[in-house]
Amino acid sequence: MYNPNQNTDCTCDARGRHTCKCADDPKVTCSGVNSGVRYDENCNKSCVPQPASCSSANDPHYRTFDGTSYDFHGLCTYQAASCDDFKVFMKNKNLGSTPTYTDRVMLEFKGHTFAIHSYGFSVHVDHVRVNVPYKKRFSNGDTVTIENSGQLVMTLKSKDRSPDSVKITARHMGKWINVVITLHGSCAAFTEGLCGRWNGDRSDDLVGNAPNVHGEKYKVYDSSCPAPPPPYDPCHDIGPLRKQQALETCMKLTEAPFAACNSVVPVGDASSGFINTCMTEICQCRTDKTCACPEFDSYAEECIDNGVDLTHWRDHVDFCPYTCPGQQVYRVDGPVPAPTCLDRTPTLTGTARGCFCTEGEYLQEGVCVGAAQCRCLHEGVFYEPGERLTDEGECQECGCEETGLLSCRPIQCPDLKCAADELVSYRDDQCCPYCQRDWVCSGLRGGRADVLQGGQVLSLLPGTLG
Repeated sequence: MYNPNQNTDCTCDARGRHTCKCADDPKVTCSGVNSGVRYDENCNKSCVPQPASCSSANDPHYRTFDGTSYDFHGLCTYQAASCDDFKVFMKNKNLGSTPTYTDRVMLEFKGHTFAIHSYGFSVHVDHVRVNVPYKKRFSNGDTVTIENSGQLVMTLKSKDRSPDSVKITARHMGKWINVVITLHGSCAAFTEGLCGRWNGDRSDDLVGNAPNVHGEKYKVYDSSCPAPPPPYDPCHDIGPLRKQQALETCMKLTEAPFAACNSVVPVGDASSGFINTCMTEICQCRTDKTCACPEFDSYAEECIDNGVDLTHWRDHVDFCPYTCPGQQVYRVDGPVPAPTCLDRTPTLTGTARGCFCTEGEYLQEGVCVGAAQCRCLHEGVFYEPGERLTDEGECQECGCEETGLLSCRPIQCPDLKCAADELVSYRDDQCCPYCQRDWVCSGLRGGRADVLQGGQVLSLLPGTLG
């Protein structure tokens, strides 16, 4: 290990490949409200706000990072949130009636699109369906993972943010998904989209203080994209008797077991808050009270996030059973991450509610299988025994074994002999270095030089600038 500067630790492996990371600065302690950590381009440590979450639930009801709740029924693709190096989008769809629902959520990062779709609760990378668990590792250490732990969780981990740059959780609701986007504190005051600006000021969350104006501001693309319908209340169309029935069903949020959380997470009333959005769901379903279940679940989820245990709420509401596909079973304390064929004994970080395979089985292509049926999987693609692959992000060459596991060894990079006007450089998506011409130095970061070439930022080995 060597230290090109006091803030950076670097190692050089047997192949001459340098790996650098920002060193922790014990003089800077992050705690309390500003407990997040961020390193700048020179690896100087700073404290940033704790992560914050934004959500889209049911028909859909949005809640911004600063806590503003609103409804928006646009039928297009919209930017939901952003930071300096990634963006998150949500696509809405119509289910044959006026309300719209979240159809998919997408993360754009380093020229790739990672998406979770409601149809089949499937995962797509660059518009191609892939299998989970999925992991894409870039050679600079950034990773995108997508795992099924009772719900689909997409996580972007960057070397300059701790713990995550963004975590996107999608819960399958049958024909749509409910989405929670959790951003790193360094994105506060910089993010833009349906989720608001996250600056502690709710008054500027919505452009023009109007949901439709706000939504149209962040509309990005779609081949067919009509203007959003005007705001409406379905409870106005069903008559006073049915509206009263909807209210009575939604008032269960003030009874056990939900009542234990009412002082922590307010339920609102018929005109606002969770009770109002619950009534909207039931009125849209013509007073089918099972339509309240997704809103009950959204309330329970927020209570759990705020320290009130409502994991067993379904035991107290007889019209909200949870049906799992195939051999999976519903658990209120399923393991996160769930064991998979790729990692059969993962280090647990928590629990989650959802559908899981029984102990000793692993979810593969939507079916619970035993270890003997596991297949080799890399970046969402299955490989057969004997097949080989190159993993540029991990700098490995791998072969698929009969056990369903990959056996890997380091890539042997060729010796380079660069000309006098060339520099040894790396790309984030390429393992071995190469000779680079036509470069312009733009600064130092983490013990490497940033070089601009053809609109791309390349990293040079320490010492190659002379």
